[in-house]
Order: sequence, then C-alpha cells, then structure tokens
Amino acid sequence: MTKDGIVFGSIGALETVVTVSQTNEVFQTIQIIISALAGAVALAYTIWRWYRNAKKDGKISKDEVDDLFEQITKKEDSEDEHRN
Repeated sequence: MTKDGIVFGSIGALETVVTVSQTNEVFQTIQIIISALAGAVALAYTIWRWYRNAKKDGKISKDEVDDLFEQITKKEDSEDEHRN
C-alpha cells in the first residue's frame, strides 16, 4: 500500500467516525459535506498526479488510462477496508 493510500484511507475512516459521533443533525450534515469535499479533493489529486505522469511522453495511451482507473479503484478499496 502506498503512502497516499494510507493517508487517504485514514482520513476517510476518521471522517466516518466523526460523522457518526455527531449528535446534532446540522453538524452531521456539515460533516457529511466536508467528507464529500475531502473525497473530491483526493480524487482530483489522484487524477492530477496521473495526468502529470502520463503526459511526460507527450501522449496518453490506453494503458495509461487503464492505470488511472486501477489507481482510483485501489483507493476506493483501501478506503473501504479502513472504514470496516
């Protein structure tokens, strides 16, 4: 597991615990929104990093696109493991 996967998975697990522990519905809603934004930022960072590396040779191949989907799937799987 990469350092990014550990960090994003830990953050996801912490967000879940904090959201569940909120007693006020308004705070729960705010926490869910913050969690969704954090997930969007993590996804954007993964895509940006992939794009930067894939564009080094001047073109993006089908294999590199497949690699992006693998990276996203791995991050989702690692976040699910940390939440359970």
